[in-house]
Amino acid sequence: MTTTRIGVIAAIVLGLAQLVVAQSQCQCGYRDPTTGALWTDAIITYFNETDAASQVISSPASSPDVQGAGAPGNTGAATDSAPWSVYDHLNAYNEGYGIDWRTGFRSNNSYTTVDGNFSSQVMQLAVLPADLRHRITWGAGLVSRRRDILFGSFRTSVLPSPSSNEGTFLRMGVRYDDYDYVETSLAASYNATLTWEWAAKGQDQIQGSSQAVQQILWQGIGWNAQHNFTEHRMEWQNPQVGWFTNNGDWTNNGTSGATIAAGASNVTSPLPSYGGPFAYRHYSEGFKGIGQAPPEGFQLNAELLYARLFFNSSLPSRSAEFDSGCAAGPTPECNTDDLTLRGSTAFSAAALQSPERPTSSYSTPSWAVALAVASAAVFAALVIHGLVNWAVHSASSRGKYESAGTGAGVPLSPRPGQGPMTSGNTTMEEEGGAGAHWNYPAALLAAQNREEGADESGDEYEEHDDPLRPWPLPEKGPGSSSADEYAKTATGGGATAKEAEGNVAPASGEATLSPTEDSQRQGSVASMDSQAFKEWRRDSSKAHLLSPSSPSSSSNKLPWSNSRNAYGASPLANVARLNADEENDDDSGFVRWEQAPGRRRGLARPVAGKAALRPAKGPKKPRLGPIAWVKENLFIGEGGGGKTASGAARVEYLDGLRGFACFLVSFHHFMLIFYFGQTTPTAFMHYVGFETWFRYILGPILTNGGLNVGIFFCLAARVIANRYLVRGKLQDLAEAIFRRVPRLMVPITAALILNYFLIEVGAFHWVTRLQSVTWSPWSYYTNYTNLGVFIDDWMGLWFTEPPNTPPQISLYATGILWTVPLIVQYSWTVFLCALVAREIVNPIKRYTFYALCWLCSWYAGRFEYFFIAGLIIADLDNRLKYREKAAKGIPLFGGVRMPGQFIAWAIFLVGAIFTWLNFIGGPAADVFLQEYGIHPSWDSAEPNSKNTDFESTGIPYTSPELFAFFFVIGFFLLCDLCTSFRTFFQLRFWSVFGRNAFSLYLLHGVIFWSWGAWLVIELVHKGVEYWAAVLVVFFTSYIMLGILCEAFTRTFDSWGIGLSKSLWRECSNGLGRRA
Repeated sequence: MTTTRIGVIAAIVLGLAQLVVAQSQCQCGYRDPTTGALWTDAIITYFNETDAASQVISSPASSPDVQGAGAPGNTGAATDSAPWSVYDHLNAYNEGYGIDWRTGFRSNNSYTTVDGNFSSQVMQLAVLPADLRHRITWGAGLVSRRRDILFGSFRTSVLPSPSSNEGTFLRMGVRYDDYDYVETSLAASYNATLTWEWAAKGQDQIQGSSQAVQQILWQGIGWNAQHNFTEHRMEWQNPQVGWFTNNGDWTNNGTSGATIAAGASNVTSPLPSYGGPFAYRHYSEGFKGIGQAPPEGFQLNAELLYARLFFNSSLPSRSAEFDSGCAAGPTPECNTDDLTLRGSTAFSAAALQSPERPTSSYSTPSWAVALAVASAAVFAALVIHGLVNWAVHSASSRGKYESAGTGAGVPLSPRPGQGPMTSGNTTMEEEGGAGAHWNYPAALLAAQNREEGADESGDEYEEHDDPLRPWPLPEKGPGSSSADEYAKTATGGGATAKEAEGNVAPASGEATLSPTEDSQRQGSVASMDSQAFKEWRRDSSKAHLLSPSSPSSSSNKLPWSNSRNAYGASPLANVARLNADEENDDDSGFVRWEQAPGRRRGLARPVAGKAALRPAKGPKKPRLGPIAWVKENLFIGEGGGGKTASGAARVEYLDGLRGFACFLVSFHHFMLIFYFGQTTPTAFMHYVGFETWFRYILGPILTNGGLNVGIFFCLAARVIANRYLVRGKLQDLAEAIFRRVPRLMVPITAALILNYFLIEVGAFHWVTRLQSVTWSPWSYYTNYTNLGVFIDDWMGLWFTEPPNTPPQISLYATGILWTVPLIVQYSWTVFLCALVAREIVNPIKRYTFYALCWLCSWYAGRFEYFFIAGLIIADLDNRLKYREKAAKGIPLFGGVRMPGQFIAWAIFLVGAIFTWLNFIGGPAADVFLQEYGIHPSWDSAEPNSKNTDFESTGIPYTSPELFAFFFVIGFFLLCDLCTSFRTFFQLRFWSVFGRNAFSLYLLHGVIFWSWGAWLVIELVHKGVEYWAAVLVVFFTSYIMLGILCEAFTRTFDSWGIGLSKSLWRECSNGLGRRA
């Protein structure tokens, strides 16, 4: 024991003596004879010598960070001569795609030991068997206590871990942060690789750059370097960096080394220029490229023989000290190639602290400031204009018309050529001055013009016509004007235009007729008026238009009878009601006309403004019970959707079904990001029980890609050709075709631009770190090369024909756009099928035609057959009225009828059962694969089953599945035929999603990959359980999505609809529907 103590003391004394001698001999630095560089400081440690253990702080009070920007920890005082320290650390994440393990470092994994193969003591850095439950690999590291190393010549002799199917990385170098470093990396796996890496933000060379640029030089390690100690050398100078093995020549750019310089042709990034500690890290991260999987069941060791570091300090005080020490006179310089040098340069306490990154000055170009100010001014002007316009119209509609009982006059038109009309002794102008505004739309139609044109998400094309929109006159009869003919029709045949136009009030003392008497006297005026108007509206060949407000002859005026009808309204209001009845628009608000209170003589007055929207006062509604309240407030009732303008049945559940499908898409992607094992059973799972049972029970619906996109595709085709199927006008079909792409273009372009800028500012940089926490490889994005590439890719999005896909699908955080080319291409199939089918009157022939189209599309393996099925359902509903027929039942025998929904349930259950069996991994999986094998390959036109990798590659997500089709069609049929089934989709909750469906479809990735990625990493790093962190991410992300989508829908989505309408009206010479 005494001998051992004496030996240790002697070694320490010898080391201190060597240190003193080295410091005195090398007071003026270390000169590199090869490069001529002069370095002020040094750390020289030989781990094969007896004093190696004393060169390392084995139990620091707090572990230092290996990055200069990190915490310095507490490794002791500056007077402690040990230059190295071990550390404990667990990464909050690992950076890079394909890295689904987190890396940790334990201080007791770094130790000195004897390598029997070389009979030498070494510093061993061990990587332990992987923690499979938490997917963490524990490695080892060694970091210099000095954190002021800036530029230098670094030489170290290492032996990487043996190559196998499991792999590790041994990295060594100086790292300020993840964006500024210079390192050598040895990847030990079955394909052992040596890489030389550096990265820098470039605030010296490229001012204002916010993105780090990484560049890697790849080399093979070679057999000798894998099995023997090899010296690896880095020369980090300003402005060049070089790497060498086994004393490779600085000027030699061959296999033994490489030199790069800022501005050289082979250098695409700036060079690092910020200091930090020098560190060794031996770890595994599961990178599938060169690192391979971490070791399981055994450990892998890397070994260090020596470290000889020569460098400069980033501290100004150290530079001043060095200059003053050599100013007195010439002092011998040490040679960096002198292998007898030992020890380390003394350092101050400041060298133990983390350096600060120097701030860079950057002045914004004046043109950028001017452009930003101009853009802000235009934006502010547009917002102010919109608000003022809205306020003016709102005030106008409220101010021009007054509530009943206020004494307001009647807004009626005077006879041409006459002064103001009178009512008793008072002129119309005196009564309110509204005579010139009798046709103000807000007085007759309070409902807004809803234009639902989001075809891709299933909105119907609808119009809500202005009730006072001019109509064509009927053809003139013999000896009468067109106005006379119409007036006679409108008044039961008794009045001409001149007679009807006067709107003369009852004489003084006359009794006002009751609604019943009035109705009998008119002789079913409402019915005749409706018929006349329908005939006129359908006669589009009449170009002579009525213009009630234009100052022309009475024949060009709409003649009104002075009588009041059974509705208690003036004929003017009756016109509005008849027009609205024709359109079957239950949402329109009509003006109620009331006799002025306290008057026997006088004209009816309108109840305008907000009162126009309120029903007449009646008995007080009874208080609803809990069940009735829930039903009325949480559900959209049967028929709540009314009718479309074309006469097609308004299906009230479509908004809910569209919202449900949109939620399925976003939720499926949420699970792909945060619970990838649930969607892919061969992947690692955070919670095996939960994810397995979730997949078995809810997966076929909630995370079934074939179901959610199938609903979208069928829903789009269900409505885009409705108007043409019902009305048969080519104008409707032409409008649907023309508006398709412009309507999609505006919101999609806005989403792409939003992603473009978010990528530029680094909002998605957490995506590259996400996989190591979520264990999901699904998330991926990359930046656009430049604006020109962005525009080129955008143009290709609309014209790329399947099976080719535009770049936006696999890049740029917009993977959901793979459906856009399909929607554009297959919409043409719907339009062409509708054009042909509309001319086939015989239902049997028509549906035979549909069946042939569907069969060809199915065999081709295209999602096209989902679109054709949606068109068939629309035809069944609008032309055959199959919902009514199915409700009556299908006759079987003996008067027995089978409810039509039984067929729907059969189709639904076939799809649901096979999908469920496929999700649990049963024999149905082979059925799906065999069905896919029938379809021809896009490349060879041969059946997919003949491809050699048919079974191993599986079914691509861009290929349709027949049983998913049955599942989707079952959804639609049951919603149409089964009241209890569609009740779920009549929840107002789903209608909210449906209103914002396209926005949610485009933007959910923006939230998940920015806010969601950052939040889950932060919460897990803070110690929150993974399930709780994901739950918080789920609720907060959807709240943020709701706010963002409302704003996006009211702007870009609405602008897309408006632009498509305006373009159509312009190009069709006014055939478009009212804005």
